[in-house]
Amino acid sequence: MVSQKKSRVLEEEQEPAVERNSLETQAYERIKKAILCKELKPGEKVSHTEWADRLNFSRTPVRDALKRLEFEGFIIRENERQWHVYTLTIDEVYKLYEVIQGVEGYIAFLAAQNFTDDMSAEAQEILQVMEAAKKTRDYSAFNAANNRFHFLIDSAANNPNLVEIGHLTREKMIRIHSRDLHIEGRLERSYEENTAIAQAMIKHDAEEAQRQQRSHLRSSRDYLIMLLDKLIIPYVGPEF
Repeated sequence: MVSQKKSRVLEEEQEPAVERNSLETQAYERIKKAILCKELKPGEKVSHTEWADRLNFSRTPVRDALKRLEFEGFIIRENERQWHVYTLTIDEVYKLYEVIQGVEGYIAFLAAQNFTDDMSAEAQEILQVMEAAKKTRDYSAFNAANNRFHFLIDSAANNPNLVEIGHLTREKMIRIHSRDLHIEGRLERSYEENTAIAQAMIKHDAEEAQRQQRSHLRSSRDYLIMLLDKLIIPYVGPEF
């Protein structure tokens, strides 16, 4: 009788490359979702054998998925068999925002040059939704409109590689980012900042759009620091 371990090895050897790639993608998306949705907490250990059993996959695609998540910075390797979930600290927030300000500032610079009349009309419509959400303290609606506005900017920039870098960096903070809107004064400030960015876009003023976007990001960073500072330093709280 073939042992369970040997059987698992034989299965891995027999898996076609295309199937392994598909399973790797599924494992990657499932584990990443667990991190972003706080199913896996900051600092929690991640074992490729446990996830292989949980997903009913062989170990190879799960191990490859974890290596991909490690490369993207969502988990940190402890040894060949185990990782732990990346833990956000205040110092890391500063470092991440250095990347975001550079990337998204330039995205805004490019977008302003490409902003069409239709995009201008959509931006103004989005700002109206934001204003209404601000007045009613509808954080969910405001956040959705904010995401829509920045998606519009990303589309106008017409540079998918830059956009991908920006999104990947932001995902590392997604567990806490939406909470900053609840800090007193942040909703109003965010609306004003987005309005300034939109106005620069509509005027095709690339340098002003870049300046306003970077200013908006610095403000967002400072509110996040305030949020983290009220919790625990360095941030290791399971709440997020």
